[in-house]
Amino acid sequence: MVVNFYFQLYLPYNFIRIGIKHSAVAYLYLGSCRCHVRCFPFNKENLLIRYNENFLTKRGLLILSIARCMAPKIKDSESKIIFMRHFPKPNQLKIFQTILEHSSFRAAAKALYQTQPALTQSMNELEKMLGTPLLIRSPRGVALTEAGKLFEPRAQLILKELERAVSEVRKFNTLSWGTIEMGSSSLPFLTMLPSAIQRFQTRFPHVNVNLTEGHLSALLPALRMGKLDFIIGETSPESALSSEFIKEPFFTAPFCILARRRHPLAQCTSLSQLNGAKWYLPTAKIGYYNQLDKWLFPSGQQPANMIVRGDAAIMAQQMVLHADFLTVAAKEVMQVPYLGRLFCMVPIKEPLPDAHFSFIYSQHSPLTQVARRMIDKLRWECNNYPWQSESESHSPLVKEGG
Repeated sequence: MVVNFYFQLYLPYNFIRIGIKHSAVAYLYLGSCRCHVRCFPFNKENLLIRYNENFLTKRGLLILSIARCMAPKIKDSESKIIFMRHFPKPNQLKIFQTILEHSSFRAAAKALYQTQPALTQSMNELEKMLGTPLLIRSPRGVALTEAGKLFEPRAQLILKELERAVSEVRKFNTLSWGTIEMGSSSLPFLTMLPSAIQRFQTRFPHVNVNLTEGHLSALLPALRMGKLDFIIGETSPESALSSEFIKEPFFTAPFCILARRRHPLAQCTSLSQLNGAKWYLPTAKIGYYNQLDKWLFPSGQQPANMIVRGDAAIMAQQMVLHADFLTVAAKEVMQVPYLGRLFCMVPIKEPLPDAHFSFIYSQHSPLTQVARRMIDKLRWECNNYPWQSESESHSPLVKEGG
């Protein structure tokens, strides 16, 4: 049976919603200001009744008894309603986050220019509203309870989205302001990304662009937490992303095995000849690199002590140049002048699969206008970039004007 009574915990008022066709009965009592019951339209089909259960008169109780009889007649689809009074206030979420950042009520109060009793009261109200403790206080600092661990990432995401919403509303009449938080793997940094940012900032000089380099598995948690607007990463058909993310194809690029020039294995023509080689490979377990071990070591016999894993592009360069490691990278890397003089492609006959690069952003956090403009600019730059490997398999997947 549908329950249409919404009891406000820790608040003096309660609500009942009844069908509008029954509203005439309730309106008969609207003239009595002393029954502590108020009726007002909620939408075209329903009426909202608000009452204070501590001060009900007999007349008010009569209205409620009528409403309780009528309420079950409302359809399920009409009975879903959430009142904002049930939700924490933004300043409570901010206080909660600041306490966690400083691990102390005293330090958080100082950072927020408030008194410590005021913060304590705000947290007590928040925990009372949620019906469970969020923080554990101890002489060593503050820690999250199990409920707090569930609540914290959602609270952080809400605050981030609220900041974005306020920023976009304030800049509604112009796209010349804002901030873009962007993550990407190394290949765009070595190709079209610098010129795209240069052109973008010429068009939007007051937009701040913050960049984070990393592989997909390292960037997705930051995207999930709302710290990034979007990321550019290598994806693969075999590794599907979670439904919480949207993926827009960007371009494909051929990959190869790189070695330093004059490496003893630099002229090998098959993977079998690379047995015993030392490898520097990404730690990523999502996307293109998820299947890399199976492609490189089909026998599955590569010794673990011959593989060093990491996600820093500069570390890969140093390990290849100074420690005789091999690595896997896009062929386009060889077109970077200083890298082309130092590295060579190992001419194995077994081709590595192409990498599919995509724009990835949250399903639940809409892109800001400036972030969407940046994506459009990146597409334009990609289509106009002089890809040297285009004759092989490189191809932009979507062509849009800048």
